[in-house]
Amino acid sequence: HEISTLISHNLAFRIIEDERKKLVRKINRLSMGEIEKRSSGEWTQFMVETLNKIEQPIAHVIPEVIANLIIPIALVVIIFIMDWRIGIANLITLPLGVLFSILMMGGYEEKSRNYQEAAKNMNTTAVEYIRGIQVIKAFNKSASSYGKFVDAVNSNRDSMLNWYLSVCFYMTAAMEVLPSTLLFVLPTSLYLYMNGSIEVGNLIMCVLLSYACYKPLIKAMSHMDTMANVRVVIDEIKNVMELPELERGNGEEKIRSYDINFENVCFAYNDKKKVFDNLSFSAKENKLTAIVGYSGGGKSTIAKLIAGYWNINKGKISIGNVNLKDVSLEKNMELVTYVSQENYLFRKSIIDNMRMANQNASIEEIKDACKKASCHDFIMSLPNGYETIIGESGSNLSGGERQRLTIARALLKD
Repeated sequence: HEISTLISHNLAFRIIEDERKKLVRKINRLSMGEIEKRSSGEWTQFMVETLNKIEQPIAHVIPEVIANLIIPIALVVIIFIMDWRIGIANLITLPLGVLFSILMMGGYEEKSRNYQEAAKNMNTTAVEYIRGIQVIKAFNKSASSYGKFVDAVNSNRDSMLNWYLSVCFYMTAAMEVLPSTLLFVLPTSLYLYMNGSIEVGNLIMCVLLSYACYKPLIKAMSHMDTMANVRVVIDEIKNVMELPELERGNGEEKIRSYDINFENVCFAYNDKKKVFDNLSFSAKENKLTAIVGYSGGGKSTIAKLIAGYWNINKGKISIGNVNLKDVSLEKNMELVTYVSQENYLFRKSIIDNMRMANQNASIEEIKDACKKASCHDFIMSLPNGYETIIGESGSNLSGGERQRLTIARALLKD
């Protein structure tokens, strides 16, 4: 048992590891439009909790179900060998018990999806509430925001309770009917004994085997919901893996200059109103190009398109006369550094955050980039300098400090 458990756990964790790696690679190839269709809470739920649901059936259910099916089959065979009439009596409750189990599983996938949607909504609301706590407090919205979270929790609870109530009768019936074999086995055995068709030793053995026969089967059937839940998880993984990817080449095109050209580019976010139509301009290599316009006019969108975050609807974007669609995603990320208005810093030391841009950067190169971005002085004023651990998303720093660190990281990449 210990060996089979070790093997099954090892297999389960390897499968989860492989699936997570595949999904991360897939997400890297998705446009921001596809990624933003799900909230960060939903992605967290999917990548962590949903994938973890694979572990239970592979590591525990499959080996246990196999063992718990082999035992009753072996016992039934032994009973039939001892006396086929008692064997038939032993199987009378099986069809009814299986019927109740099938009825219990009716509409399982839909109920499981409803529950998982409620769980996703609860997780998303919780993440939103925690991340927005400063704004909530600043505008005195604690009551309404907390109420939204409570509603999500209640919805999750109701979804689970409704699911259990809908299967409670059939589950109870199956668990009661299946082990009731003695109702038929005992009278049959006594009748055969009184007629001299069976010896007392065989009678006792058949009764005991019959009593022990269905306990492992009930335990195996208790895992039916877990196995059915795997189908829901597989469908979710399949849906993500089938999402449309960014249109990219294989990276074989040689880029000989770094002029950026937009030629009659049309773009809209998720089929909404166009951000711009037939946009054309050039940004020359080694020249500073400023894009000026009103708020919401598409300035950041232009930068995101150059960085390869979205597919354009029409037209052409090129770097050094090479169409961006022919540049591999890896090469595109190597060529372009994008500093967002909403910067993200990891809950690591400043050095580790800087090395996200260049893993081989020396401490002197990091300091030089930080000096150019005017953040070296405030870093040195921190308790541990460049070894200081900053909070999640750089929460321990001011907005300006986060911005300067992000610029320094971009400079280090170059």
